[in-house]
Amino acid sequence: MRLLYSTRETYPTYRVDLTELFSNQLRRSGFSTTWHMRAAAPGPAHTGATAVGEAVHVGAKAGPGPLSAVSDFAKGLLHDFRLWRLIRRGQFDAVQVRDKPLAGLVASIACRAACIPFFYWMSFPYPEADLFRARDPEQRLGAVRRLVLRVRGGFTAWVLYKWVLPAADHVFVQSDRMLQDVEARGVVRARMTPVPMGIDIESVEHAQVDGLADPRLHGRIPLVYLGTMVRLRRIDVLLHAMVLIRQQEPKALLLMVGDAPARDMQDLRDECRRLGLLDHVIFTGFIPMEAGWSWVRAAAVGLSPCRPSPILDVGTPTKVIEYLAWGKPVVANHHPDQTAVIEASACGVLVDFSAEGFARGVIAALNDPALAARAAQRGREWVRQHRDYAVIARGLERRYRELIAAAPTSARHAAGVRG
Repeated sequence: MRLLYSTRETYPTYRVDLTELFSNQLRRSGFSTTWHMRAAAPGPAHTGATAVGEAVHVGAKAGPGPLSAVSDFAKGLLHDFRLWRLIRRGQFDAVQVRDKPLAGLVASIACRAACIPFFYWMSFPYPEADLFRARDPEQRLGAVRRLVLRVRGGFTAWVLYKWVLPAADHVFVQSDRMLQDVEARGVVRARMTPVPMGIDIESVEHAQVDGLADPRLHGRIPLVYLGTMVRLRRIDVLLHAMVLIRQQEPKALLLMVGDAPARDMQDLRDECRRLGLLDHVIFTGFIPMEAGWSWVRAAAVGLSPCRPSPILDVGTPTKVIEYLAWGKPVVANHHPDQTAVIEASACGVLVDFSAEGFARGVIAALNDPALAARAAQRGREWVRQHRDYAVIARGLERRYRELIAAAPTSARHAAGVRG
């Protein structure tokens, strides 16, 4: 199968759900992916290649300057419209667009003209996220910025749900919950497939992860959070939980492994200082994946707060899978995917999204040696069976082959009936 894949991720990309799922697992099955991305750094449009030799059509990115935002927006539009020429001139079995409604509109029309199937991949509800941020009082945004988010969110939602998804031959979504939400917007369930986030279990088994020699861990009980700390996610709930946890377990130490924009990180550090936790919280900042896993390996419990909201409820948090892959018990709040994983694996504690909830959950996990033993014995095997990218790729490959096998009929229908 020859797939043209347009994504909002920049080139080069390090997202494992792209590199591992497509450039590794599906490529082993004979799939050939040609990528369509924007450049991560300022520069002209060009054709590049991935680490495994896949072609990448890279869109230009504007450099710094007083009109850089306007220039970059224009370059992005031009890059999206180039999809038309790629589709009309290329020899592709299918075209897939990820999280780009305008590019999806261009691709859907071009695919109809070329009589090849068009797929849309929703990894995150970006239009809804714009609208949510515009309404969220926690976001430090001016009136103009909120207006821009409302306009952009409303317009991209209209394009996506009115034109792009109805024109798609198939829609891939992030989770069962996202499938339900998109179905409520009028997309037929049979035309959607959920593909959750996963992990490459081989990379865990072969990771060069040594024991941490950090003296700050000596005599402490580490609790780890691995992931982004952007303000939208309200990760400060863990700092407030630590105040309560230390009342019952003074040796507790919170490991905050990850990064966020500078202002969001400063807010967390300021709150840490205000709560008197400077000696009880470690912020690592951005570090490579295997270095992050070193902190996970050193921890007694993995923490996964996921703020209840329409835009985060549809996700499939990878951190829970990573904790289980390292045999760590998990404390996570109720969330569609997190709840399903914890209940199926029996390797964690489910709590409310609150400081009190996480504090109770952590103390319960620390006082339950049977839970720790179960996670150590069963966590990695559960991931291997259910969330290893090799398993996810096999299911996705079957779905693609079914869709491609039906392509002649669906393409004729698209060109004749829809037109």
